[in-house]
Amino acid sequence: MYATRDYLNSGDILRFCIQQATQPEFPEDFDPAKATARQVAPSFLYSYFRLRMMEPQRARETFEACIAVMEHPSITDDMVLTMMHMIRTFLHYCPIPPIDLYPKLIERATKFYLWPRPHSDAARDLLEVLSVEIKSPGAALRARIHEETASIYPIASSGVVTGKERYVHLLIDKDLPNARWLMEMLRNYVPPRPSDTDLQLRIIMTVFVVSLPNTTPDQLGLEYLPKEHVNHFYNRVIQVMDQCAAMPNEADAVKYREEQLANVKQEILQSLGQTPQSYPPRPPRVPSVEFLFRVSGFTLTTQTKDSSYNTRYWYPKRESTELLANLLRDYTQFASPAYRPVVKVGIVGNDATMHNIICGYVCLRLQQPDLFDRLDVRFFFIPAVQSTDLGNYLGSTDKWYGAHVASFLKAIGMLVPTLPAPQQATPGTFGETTQQQPSEVERAVRSGRSVSISPALVSAATASPYSMHSQMSQDPMEPLERVLCPSAILRMELETYFREAKWPVNMHLYRAECSASDNSTITIPFFSRAQLGLYAYAEVFRKQQDLPATMPREEVINHSKFNFKPVSFQIKYLQMNPVSQARAIGQQDYRQYQQICMASVPVAGDRAMNVNADPTHPWLELLLVDNSKKTGQRSDPKVYHVSQVELLSERVEPFHLLLDGRVYGPFVKVKITGAMYPDKDKIYTMPIMTYLPVDLGD
Repeated sequence: MYATRDYLNSGDILRFCIQQATQPEFPEDFDPAKATARQVAPSFLYSYFRLRMMEPQRARETFEACIAVMEHPSITDDMVLTMMHMIRTFLHYCPIPPIDLYPKLIERATKFYLWPRPHSDAARDLLEVLSVEIKSPGAALRARIHEETASIYPIASSGVVTGKERYVHLLIDKDLPNARWLMEMLRNYVPPRPSDTDLQLRIIMTVFVVSLPNTTPDQLGLEYLPKEHVNHFYNRVIQVMDQCAAMPNEADAVKYREEQLANVKQEILQSLGQTPQSYPPRPPRVPSVEFLFRVSGFTLTTQTKDSSYNTRYWYPKRESTELLANLLRDYTQFASPAYRPVVKVGIVGNDATMHNIICGYVCLRLQQPDLFDRLDVRFFFIPAVQSTDLGNYLGSTDKWYGAHVASFLKAIGMLVPTLPAPQQATPGTFGETTQQQPSEVERAVRSGRSVSISPALVSAATASPYSMHSQMSQDPMEPLERVLCPSAILRMELETYFREAKWPVNMHLYRAECSASDNSTITIPFFSRAQLGLYAYAEVFRKQQDLPATMPREEVINHSKFNFKPVSFQIKYLQMNPVSQARAIGQQDYRQYQQICMASVPVAGDRAMNVNADPTHPWLELLLVDNSKKTGQRSDPKVYHVSQVELLSERVEPFHLLLDGRVYGPFVKVKITGAMYPDKDKIYTMPIMTYLPVDLGD
């Protein structure tokens, strides 16, 4: 990637690469094992463009190329969305921005403001950022730094400094090798953080260089400024820039900031000491986030009802409920009517992992109804297996998510082999080098496979020349993109997701009220789909025969001992119209079904059967496939648009239920409804963050 630097200096090549970066491909049936270089290339190109933002001339060239692409008549609707997202995020990485190009960017973005949603949403967001940047250059970068490092400017967070602003909580599914591997790779290196004083000096320097004509870092001499004066001048400078941002007129803002900054500059020069107090400040970047890991199996701990839940339904206790409660409890002390602490929670796993977290999430909302009203909790999903229904849905609706998150592990595996092999001097020689072989962890990254982690293995990876430890610069804010090691690349891409994904997909949640033959009941939340029949029995058979979890379902069904006997069901359902209003009550008399599915999240193949599932809408798609003589054959599928379904087996015959890939049962009766607030006619939703505005609901 870095060897192409000179090659990309060509304007035509740069524009071509930007066009490629804005056209990520992500099919609905995406399989990382079969991913092509074309599918994962956009994330590599985008990483390179972010790196260019650190250099003023290259940043200017990149913005000029973006303007040219936006003017091109062949730009598509999808390219418009991703292009505006790229430009907006570039502003958060550019310490010395080319502000003279911003009027052109505003002119181009204004053309898309009257387009239908979600394009108008993205255009409005970009225009808001650019309008502030023109009056207060570097405002986007400073806002990002203040958001994650509130201690340097508490006013930005309503005067509240929690010390947790840069924390990201990663929930690791211990049953998935790739999830554990990702955790160990992130632990392989924790980048150093600059001091608050160092960060303030860097920002002061860039404000003067960008906003005050004919000012250079050498003229300021900030390395001679006594540390006790840094915070005072930082507050002065930021207050000037904030006042400029609030002014309605651009010309007035420019005049005001130049006058005020000239006065502050004179005061700084008069306060300089005789000896340097620090290194000459360099342009800032947003310091790295801090990942906090919580490892669990997220399993059901007991079927005893918790009396603290405000509901008549029988929700069992789960490990995930207590985990989320402990995580959020640390933030409630900072909550107030004027301030809602942001809590970022990353879920690393598969659909079953998400299912278990959602079960805990619903129970916690029942247990402490006002907790989520006091906190701004944002969930992020990171697939840690070859393919997940949720990851594929998010990737197919937000192609940027697909290129940068859903294909994450595969992309990293394809990137590492292209890096130049680092060289290390052999002891006792001068000028001669020998190449060392990458560690087992790095070989696993290259091949895209998982690996069993041991302390010795991680230690070996840390000592490798591919590791950050052997390539550290003396600058604590050296961009991670410059360090060629798997741990740094993993960290860089994850940090990008947690910072740039600002649009929530509010997934509606549902519950299955399950009754056993002894009249005992249990209520189980789910988010994706509930299945009965062939697929549910296949998962039961997999466990009974101790078949590997990686064995495809088709192979399980074709197993010589597989013998599926359909159960006869009576089905009642409440049909809905397209605007979520009850239309009619339907009923199907006792009949054998090969498959019954209630879907919220779409999967590949749904459209062929006219199943139009959408988790952002409060309804389910009920799919009924009658039994046929030939096992595995679908016959006359019927689809209904429903809000609730009740299934009763004939002669109390037991059956199993498959919820989000997890098997429950046996039961004799199941009722599927929305997971409702106890005192409201409203379904619980869970926000999963994406890059682009794909959920257009209110």
